[in-house]
Amino acid sequence: MHDVGMLARVRDDVLGFKIVVGDGLSTNAMMAKTLREFVPADDLIKNCEAVLRVFNRQDEERKIIGRTRINFTITRLGIDKFREMLDEELEGDWAKKEIDLDSLMFVDDEDGDAPAVDSGSTP
Repeated sequence: MHDVGMLARVRDDVLGFKIVVGDGLSTNAMMAKTLREFVPADDLIKNCEAVLRVFNRQDEERKIIGRTRINFTITRLGIDKFREMLDEELEGDWAKKEIDLDSLMFVDDEDGDAPAVDSGSTP
């Protein structure tokens, strides 16, 4: 995802993620900032969408194509202000809708897609 990182975590037997944003590479190398220490897995997609919604409204970074990354927004606003904007975004009606996570899961069925193997052949 565009400048958003997730690190899997378990807290009190709840699966979740630490969310970091705004890293940099090359001549502007920097570590990503911690946006959330822990977000339950059920809330991950909403938090990531909120990050993108907040970023997409930042016209300052769109003026120069080389600056259209979240790290420039984080540098300009600061992580605390960005987090505050994220919290406000998560109050919107769009965030109250349920997401069916099971419908987004991909189950790889290698056996179902593999060609038949002759029982006399060796692997």
